[in-house]
Amino acid sequence: PPYKENTQRLVDALTTQIITDVAADRKLEVTEVRKILDTSPHLPHNAVTAHMIDQIGYKDQVKEAIEKLVGQKPTFY
Repeated sequence: PPYKENTQRLVDALTTQIITDVAADRKLEVTEVRKILDTSPHLPHNAVTAHMIDQIGYKDQVKEAIEKLVGQKPTFY
């Protein structure tokens, strides 16, 4: 059905945009980011090694890092 094809095209376009943005932000090649995502999920230390995350931390450490970054305390639900 056409709606499935349209939906798939939209998902593909969004996926490509996200991968492109992550690659640019992480200073990696698009093909490398796609390869990393294709082999997901990763253990936390592997995600650090692959440059997908900067560090591993607990919830309170994440809140502290966000507060330093944006200047206000985050709210998690």
